[in-house]
Amino acid sequence: MIFGTSRQSSSLQTALCREFPDRFFLQKPATANAAFRLLKYRVPETDASIKIDILAQGDPTVEITHRLRVGHIVKREGFPVAPLKFLLYHKLLGWERRSESSLPHNQTKANTQDRNDIIDICNELYRRRYYPLRASYIGNAYKTNLERRAQSFVETYGDRERRVFRRIGFSV
Repeated sequence: MIFGTSRQSSSLQTALCREFPDRFFLQKPATANAAFRLLKYRVPETDASIKIDILAQGDPTVEITHRLRVGHIVKREGFPVAPLKFLLYHKLLGWERRSESSLPHNQTKANTQDRNDIIDICNELYRRRYYPLRASYIGNAYKTNLERRAQSFVETYGDRERRVFRRIGFSV
């Protein structure tokens, strides 16, 4: 996740690809006739690439806590990147929305890619000894939503997922 504004999203994608063609590129999504492109980042010294989301401050669907400040943003190779704790929240938000969708492809993505991404983020948080519920910028409403979504996630998938969330401080 990179932070920007809704007006900057497209131009930021283009600028990143132009300025850093060895690191960023645009990829056509799997959705047929999509009017957008996915921003991807080439992981140095590997053949891997990861999708980059540009979050717009003020977009109500993104649920950026009002307590998140510039000082909470992590710089990676000079780019403003969301902290892992924040990323977990937004992956759970996306998972919840896709799980509740009536569209089969959204439900499939929730049960495969989102599920795996969430487990990977939890494992990385544990490896780094980060505990999302202790974050100073979360706030009570944000914390409540995070706990509720984590509870729903573990109820959907079971004991393995429950253990992963308990390791990082959740009472699920």
